Amino acid sequence: MAVVSEDVGIVQLLDDLPGAVHQTAPTVWSVFARSLGEQGASGRTALAWRWALTGACPSPASWD
Repeated sequence: MAVVSEDVGIVQLLDDLPGAVHQTAPTVWSVFARSLGEQGASGRTALAWRWALTGACPSPASWD
C-alpha cells in the first residue's frame, strides 16, 4: 500500500502504484493523461483520479 502525504502528488504516485491498482503503470499513465487531456486537470475528473489513487478527497459518489 502506498503512503500518500501532502508532499506526494498524483504524478509521483503513478510511478509507484498502490497494490489495489491491477493495471500496469504505462496503462494507467495512458488513461490518466487522456482523461485529463479530454476533461481538464480540474473539476470532477481530476478529483475522481485523486480519490481513486490517494483517497485524499470525498468519493465521487458523494458529489452532488
